Amino acid sequence: MGDHSFEDVSKVLRYDAETGEFFWKVNTSQRTPTGARAGTVCYYGYIVIGINRKYYKAHRLAFLLMTGRWPVGVVDHINCVRADNRFCNLRVTSAALNSRNQGPAKNNTSGFKGVSWHKAKGLWVAQIRVDRKHHSLGYFDTPEKAAEAYDAGSIKYHGEYGRLSTTNKTRTGVPA
Repeated sequence: MGDHSFEDVSKVLRYDAETGEFFWKVNTSQRTPTGARAGTVCYYGYIVIGINRKYYKAHRLAFLLMTGRWPVGVVDHINCVRADNRFCNLRVTSAALNSRNQGPAKNNTSGFKGVSWHKAKGLWVAQIRVDRKHHSLGYFDTPEKAAEAYDAGSIKYHGEYGRLSTTNKTRTGVPA
C-alpha cells in the first residue's frame, strides 16, 4: 500500500493510460515545472516517481489513478517491459504467477529458457518449475527441440503468464 491517497496523488499527477506516461499537475521545483513528464528509470528498469520524498513505482501509481485504490498484490507488466506503463499492459497478480514470465536465468548457456545441457546423459534437457517443483520435460538431441518441449510445458503449466522459450515472447504474443 502507499502512504498517499488517491486524492493526494491525483492532485499532483496526471496519467495518460494510452501512453503510460505521467505528468506533473503542479510545479514541484524549478527543474520540474507544471506539465513536465514525471518519473525516472531506476536501476531495475522500472519508472519511479517521488511524491513528498516517498518513491513509488509508476505501474502501481497507474493502477491507483485508474481504479481509485492501491493494488493488492503484484502489478505485472504483461509484455515484460518494465518501463511500459500503459494501462492495457498492466495486471494485478500474485508473486507466484508473476514469476512465471521471467526470462532465461543469467547463467543460461543454451539461449533458451528452461533448457540446459545434461552432462551425464550428453543430451539437452527441458525443465519447468511449477509451484516450487521442477518438472522434467524430456531429453533431446538439440537445444531447439528441448526449447519446443519447454514451450509446450509453458503453455500447459503457465498459461497466459508463461513466456515462450523459442520466440522470447509472452503467451499473449507480445515481445518480452
